[in-house]
Amino acid sequence: MSWDQFCKSVKRATGKAADAINHTADVASMQIKLAGAERKLEDAYTALGKVAYLHFFSKDSSVEEVAKSMKVVEAAKKEVDDWNEKIRAAKEARAKATKKAEEATDAPADNAPASDPDATQEEPQNNEAK
Repeated sequence: MSWDQFCKSVKRATGKAADAINHTADVASMQIKLAGAERKLEDAYTALGKVAYLHFFSKDSSVEEVAKSMKVVEAAKKEVDDWNEKIRAAKEARAKATKKAEEATDAPADNAPASDPDATQEEPQNNEAK
């Protein structure tokens, strides 16, 4: 391996590592946002339960309050679903990129000599006089 080839392989490896770190950070950020959305959903369910309970056992509560709470729950569910989809898509894109990079790495270089696995090496001949 020449010095130039070595430098290129080091740059390629560090670039891959940086890409992997960036991807991991992006997914982690999305997972934190997902956790926040899930907390909002839990809060919305709690509020809905409270409003529904009051609606059935109190004359002061209205159906509109229950409907409003249900809309909040639906919006929170959509946000959770959206974050799950973004995370899934990011992981899928990373997997495809990794597979493509591995395939490119496994492909023989254009300037590399082709090797014939069936070819046999000739043993060096000893030209010394006996």
